[in-house]
Amino acid sequence: MYIDIGRNAEAFQTKIVNLFTKLGFQASPRAEGFAFFPGVEEAWKRLPSIRLTKAGSVVTLRVHASDSLTTMNVGAVRSTPDAVYERIIEGMVAAGKLYKEQGKKASYVSVTSP
Repeated sequence: MYIDIGRNAEAFQTKIVNLFTKLGFQASPRAEGFAFFPGVEEAWKRLPSIRLTKAGSVVTLRVHASDSLTTMNVGAVRSTPDAVYERIIEGMVAAGKLYKEQGKKASYVSVTSP
């Protein structure tokens, strides 16, 4: 997901962080923005996460390390690939609604639905 929202980028980033926190994701600050883990970060480091990047007036959101969604890796968090996939999709769908809503104020927005 991509949005160029001008001076509102910082406020929009905060909305995204609050959304994922309310959904029960763990927000972990990164140099470029945030990583959102469906569980405790240490246990989830080898599994997909959702990454938010803010660069100037642009805020992007993407799934990071989707290829690491294996039965072996998911076993470390006592889950299944389907359950982790559903959790990631739940977060991205909720964020997509926010992107579309804020898109009315943006110079450009792109949301690819799962």
